[in-house]
Amino acid sequence: MDLQTFNISQNKIIRNEEMDNKRYDYYLWGAKNEYPQFLLDLKENSPIHSVACDMTVSMSYGQGVDIEGLGNVLINKTESISSLYYKILYDFYLYGGYGLEVIWNRERTAIVGYYHIPFQKIRVGKLGLDEIYPTRFYVCDDWSDLRNNPIVEYGDVDADNKGQRQMFYWTRYVPSNNKVYPTVPYQSGINSIILEGDIFSYHRKAIDSNLTPQLFVQMFGSPDETERRKIKEQLIEAYQGKDGAKLMLGFAASPEEAVQVTPIQSTVGDNYYVDILSYASQSVLTAWQISSPLLLGIHSFSNSPFSQNAGEIEVATKHMMNYNIKPKLAEMNQGLEDILSLKYNQPVNLINKFTNYWELI
Repeated sequence: MDLQTFNISQNKIIRNEEMDNKRYDYYLWGAKNEYPQFLLDLKENSPIHSVACDMTVSMSYGQGVDIEGLGNVLINKTESISSLYYKILYDFYLYGGYGLEVIWNRERTAIVGYYHIPFQKIRVGKLGLDEIYPTRFYVCDDWSDLRNNPIVEYGDVDADNKGQRQMFYWTRYVPSNNKVYPTVPYQSGINSIILEGDIFSYHRKAIDSNLTPQLFVQMFGSPDETERRKIKEQLIEAYQGKDGAKLMLGFAASPEEAVQVTPIQSTVGDNYYVDILSYASQSVLTAWQISSPLLLGIHSFSNSPFSQNAGEIEVATKHMMNYNIKPKLAEMNQGLEDILSLKYNQPVNLINKFTNYWELI
């Protein structure tokens, strides 16, 4: 008998790198141009990472933003500056940048609106020999299916360019080998995010595919394939029930030839996975610069996350606001204020209306 072992895990780490393929006019983001989708999958598969992202966006948004002296004005035909800002925040924290379509008036003398472009749909055109900043951008609804999803080309913001759609593309500066694609804010925690998701996935699949049956049926004789299939169908119909109980069925010519089932005991205990999950979860929170898991409602089963921990929540919230969120937003707002100033023909100052969350406890 030839026995082999193999790994059935499908999760892999995709590097945040730019690929210069001569076949395309744009840089691939990831070896197969799939890095933004990889980031989306991380958010979907990791509970703590997903909640950390949502919580950071919520704390950053608060009650929205105003333009100083103008208030929460319409920024296009249907959206206020606060509505647009909320979308920008998600792209900023999840991808490290954002993109806006810039709409000019017919005479090209003033900007009349800005529209959000989902950042995962944007790819950046290749830089020329004398170019420092990108001037061409490409947008596609699904980069994995170019046959059915056309690519739309954009230029950069230029009043003299009257024949092309235009985009304002902004990324947060972090030292990187990439020239045009950003480093995500939680880059150092991606390994832990994958590990956290893998642990949950492992236990869920272990429960779903557990070999341990609720019923073992041993039958003697030598039925042919048709008879075996009929017996199996009858047993399934008789014992399946509402919850789909597991059934093991064996055939043998005599009791001496009966099937033997030998369970394989795990070499590690449940505490092993608990410890690993704890380390992974803490690393995810560290990558998001969240000083206390209580901000996300995470607590031990012996403690409540609220009343008696209100002091810790207040300190952690102030720490996160002052040393994480506000410095990042000051940087992000600067780029947004610059492009907004072209619409209003004067310097623009954004006012963040933060919520003092500790006062709500």
